[in-house]
Amino acid sequence: MKPDVGHGTTQVYARVQVEAVKLIQDRGVTVAQVARDLGVRGMMLRR
Repeated sequence: MKPDVGHGTTQVYARVQVEAVKLIQDRGVTVAQVARDLGVRGMMLRR
């Protein structure tokens, strides 16, 4: 039986996106910079 790797992944991405928006709005930094700071790809934040 394979472990359920994707379980909760969508929730994690949603939380990362919410935090990213807060960082962009509060700090006035670019999406690219926030993506680097969070260790994710910029395209993930642009969805």
